Amino acid sequence: MKRMISLGKISSSKTSFTSFLSAKKNYITTTNNNSIFPFALYLQVNNYHSSLINQFNKNNEDSSANENNNTVVSPKRYPNDNNRQRRYNNNYRRNNNSESTTTSDESGSNPHRHHRYRSNHFNRNKDNNNESTFKKNFDNMFNNNSRNIITKNSVDVWNFPKIELPFDSEFNFKKVAEGKDDENIPFEDEDKIKKLEKLFKEITSKYILNNISFKNEAKCLQYDLIFELFCNEIIFLKNRNLTLNKLFYETLKFHPNNILELNNLPLIDENETDINKTTTKTATLSEICITDSGFSEYFSKWFNLYIQQRYLNEFILYNEALKTCDMTNPFKYLKRNLFGRKIIYHLGPTNSGKTHHALKRLSSAENGLYCGPLRLLAQEVFTKMNTQYGCRCNLLTGQEVRRVPGSQHISCTIEMANVKEIYDVAVIDEIQMIADNQRGNAWTRALLGLQAKELHLCGDGSALGIVKNLLFNDGRFDNEIISEVVEATTEDQEEGAQKQIVRFTKKGVLDTLEVVYYERMQPLKPLSQSLNGKVDNIEDNDCIVAFSRNQIFEIKKLIEMNTKKKCCVIYGALPPEVRAEQADLYNDPEQTDFKVLVASDAVGMGLNLNIKRVVFYKLAKYDSTVNGIAALSPTLVKQIAGRAGRRGFHEFGEVTTFFNDELDYLHQCLSSPVEEITQAGLFPDYSQIESFAKVIYPNQVATAEGKGLSIYNILQKFFALSKVHKDFFFCDYQHVMTVAKAVDQVEFTENLTLREKYEFVTAPVPGYDRAVETHIKYVESFASPHVKTVPLHMDIDNILRILDKVREGTSMLGQQVSNANNNNSSGNSRQPRSLVSVYIQEALKNIEFYHKMIDLYLWLGNRYPLRFDRDIAEETRELLMTEMVESLITQTEENKRLKAILALRNAHTRNYLGDKEANVEDNKKVLIGNEYFKKVNKNQVEKENGEVKDLLDVIIDGMK
Repeated sequence: MKRMISLGKISSSKTSFTSFLSAKKNYITTTNNNSIFPFALYLQVNNYHSSLINQFNKNNEDSSANENNNTVVSPKRYPNDNNRQRRYNNNYRRNNNSESTTTSDESGSNPHRHHRYRSNHFNRNKDNNNESTFKKNFDNMFNNNSRNIITKNSVDVWNFPKIELPFDSEFNFKKVAEGKDDENIPFEDEDKIKKLEKLFKEITSKYILNNISFKNEAKCLQYDLIFELFCNEIIFLKNRNLTLNKLFYETLKFHPNNILELNNLPLIDENETDINKTTTKTATLSEICITDSGFSEYFSKWFNLYIQQRYLNEFILYNEALKTCDMTNPFKYLKRNLFGRKIIYHLGPTNSGKTHHALKRLSSAENGLYCGPLRLLAQEVFTKMNTQYGCRCNLLTGQEVRRVPGSQHISCTIEMANVKEIYDVAVIDEIQMIADNQRGNAWTRALLGLQAKELHLCGDGSALGIVKNLLFNDGRFDNEIISEVVEATTEDQEEGAQKQIVRFTKKGVLDTLEVVYYERMQPLKPLSQSLNGKVDNIEDNDCIVAFSRNQIFEIKKLIEMNTKKKCCVIYGALPPEVRAEQADLYNDPEQTDFKVLVASDAVGMGLNLNIKRVVFYKLAKYDSTVNGIAALSPTLVKQIAGRAGRRGFHEFGEVTTFFNDELDYLHQCLSSPVEEITQAGLFPDYSQIESFAKVIYPNQVATAEGKGLSIYNILQKFFALSKVHKDFFFCDYQHVMTVAKAVDQVEFTENLTLREKYEFVTAPVPGYDRAVETHIKYVESFASPHVKTVPLHMDIDNILRILDKVREGTSMLGQQVSNANNNNSSGNSRQPRSLVSVYIQEALKNIEFYHKMIDLYLWLGNRYPLRFDRDIAEETRELLMTEMVESLITQTEENKRLKAILALRNAHTRNYLGDKEANVEDNKKVLIGNEYFKKVNKNQVEKENGEVKDLLDVIIDGMK
């Protein structure tokens, strides 16, 4: 007969579990205010646990030997071992006898029935209909490896184990560890105990530890480590205390496999070869089973009680950190103004003149600030203020600073707004972007923090509700918001604005809000007919709107090859300067060639364009939130459509679609009511992160400016602990966390201060891998003590070399067209494919990427001018912009040549690099024209005879 052996022998030793926990507690309470639990101590904990288990197993072996000799190993614990076994047998019989009368709702109610864990621990539901429903739900949940099928609704009919052990707030972990053993604990087979302990560790470490609901409830900073200690202590002390014994078996009931078993469903195969499938199953089931059953909250109560008793300083530290990252009242640190502000909301659609009226008031003030959403808009206002409005103005963006002597005004991007200065007048443009998932926090910060005696907001009506909430409902006063309609004074009346103003006030709040309503100065007419998918129906001053870069160039090519029109292009990836040049070319009344614009939603703001008719090629675009194509929101449709009919150029604007099937949705969007914004974006600034870090790591922040600290861990803890006010949401910080993890891993990262790391992770890094990799190169160079000036990390020469080859190819293509027209007659023709067109687009993609990286380099250079060479970056940017404009023109000329090739009977389609690839004898080869070449590097290829040639030379030769 095997028996459980007492821990008394171990408990009396110098390295007892009790004394170890006590020593560990003393160590933590005397180290950095419990701010760090060192990794070395973590190893000691694991080593100690291993030694404990080894000693425990050794005692068991001694016990087995003694058992054969009928001796008692620990008489202190079991003075009469026969009586103990008799008690256990009685309990066993009593439990089995009561099982037959137990209803399904009482399944597992007796805490001593744990020995039947896998096979009969849960009462089965024998209803065939329910069983088929469960299996159907299960099959639906895990078919096609989908992560989005499993929802709370899909498990509404599931049976969950019930929690029978009540939470005891008076329970004392320390007293249990130091006290005597409870003799009421039932006996268990040693092998079975080991298996159950393994399952307990699995559910705690694999399911509970990573459960979101449990994380939110756990009041602990050193969460992972102390949770592991908590679970180990339960395992060690469950044989000493009946309550912990019950908690141990209570936890086992919530293993996902037991939930499935309870509902007559197939168990999760732990040997599943498809890792993604297994991870999806276990993670999703864990979230549903543990959270929705209430077990997460229940288990967290025991964990929090353990923290307060074993790690009181850790618990106090948690509460202090919680205060520093509390976002439930962001007004206390965002509202800086000490005087009442007159806030004027210019509310109206596109082309209503609202921004113009705000800028007129700004130009008449002694000093002021304009905050725009785009660098292009800030540059445009900078130019207008210095020319059209006759007001000296400086320019301030993340990448560029221009100072005009004697200026008292600033035009800036909204992130650069200085909330510490006092202004007479400030303007915030496109206020509805306060709800933007990426940058909304900048508008929130400006709205609440700008210290301007007169603050002008420009935007549509969607943001009025949230603006009123943020200005008046900050929790300080319960008075009602008073609204009144007043007549506008003569000086307040503006063209296009209504004569009446709505004024909002609240007793106790110094700020006042006035809403001025505007109407479009030129009417917008939705057309009843589309273009029927024909480019012949495109007219001068049309703007064709598409939502992908490739689609934009395909439409441009389609128009230029089938009509006599030439196209300008505008899309988000183009540098602002190139977009402005394309807009000027399109607007130029003296030129008659480029009268059609093909653009993305980038035309929705930031550019004044002489568009008469907006034509939507598609009314859908890629949406990252759904990871797929989604219909455009009515707000975006209205904003883009509103660009048609610029005053002074057209009497009215028109809007339609390219295809018939989307015309109804267009009309539906234009007639839909305004979607009201209910929440504003938030993101912690450095002062909040620093305050949070000072609580967790006081010594490192105070003495070393945070050098050596992990910015990823700090941000992760901050966002995990933060709670947000109902009127706010955290802007998407996943990209920031990705960059933070990479920054922590760079060489010489210990040389970076906490502020430097924060600025690197919040820099405007594009959200794709290639951009992040280049950014990390900047960080590595900056952190290295061996690098004086951070290089650009760009192969500009290769881009210029490609463009030279493109020009040569364009010239050859023109000669080819001329010769073909002289030597061929008309006939059946095929659509030609030009390598020049392909390489122009590839060159443009690279130029766009390099330009974004130069913008990032300049952004960093503005903050660290001694480490970044701004002059080199500016020269390179000018060169790239020149090449980009020339490339766009070259593509237009090439499209005209391709149009001529269409008339040829025997137009020959050439394959280009990337069309076809073949693996020959494990050597990667590419098909160029009719011949295979082996890649040597990105610029050279090798012929079958071993001759190495320039890749572009081979391609150009194939075009002849």
